Amino acid sequence: MKRFLASSVCALALLACQDQLSTEPDLPEPSFDINDVHSGGAALNPHFAFRFPLRRLSQRPPAGEAFAGSLQPVLRICRWSGTACDSPESDLTMSSGTPIRFEVAGQEVTVRRNGIVVLPELEAYVALWDSRTLRPSGTEVAEDEIYRLRVFLGATELGFVDAKVWRTVGQLLQITRWNEANPTNTYFPLPRNSILPVPF
Repeated sequence: MKRFLASSVCALALLACQDQLSTEPDLPEPSFDINDVHSGGAALNPHFAFRFPLRRLSQRPPAGEAFAGSLQPVLRICRWSGTACDSPESDLTMSSGTPIRFEVAGQEVTVRRNGIVVLPELEAYVALWDSRTLRPSGTEVAEDEIYRLRVFLGATELGFVDAKVWRTVGQLLQITRWNEANPTNTYFPLPRNSILPVPF
């Protein structure tokens, strides 16, 4: 049931306020990196895990660890050159953004656009980045740009994920197929002018 709720929350959040997208066949080469407990020895923090849709539903947080639901994480976003930020950083926090409410399986769920909430019943935090209104570079998020999303607790970086901007539903479907066929070389797509859920 938790998996159903988690996937439903993220799917609804991803679709919330999305612009309609057209289809297009071309798909450039992937560019992606992600770091959490599933990164093995390279993990910045062995207790931190991203959740679906950034990871597969089968990739769960470490077993046997109690969920800490009273933390104050920060999601820090910048445009990424491949080696460093080349734009100012924008922070999503537990108090930033505006609330979005919807119903999943008979339960009312509240998330925050350009903010973070804790969902104790899912044992997860969920950040929502609305790339239409929060623009770290100061200009509209554009195709082929890469953005690095880093999760911090205080001054400690827990993990990060890179998202590359795409425009069409057809490209997103091709990205999904690529990821399924290349599990060790995946990347996360960010539809242009969209809301990206970042659960962890």
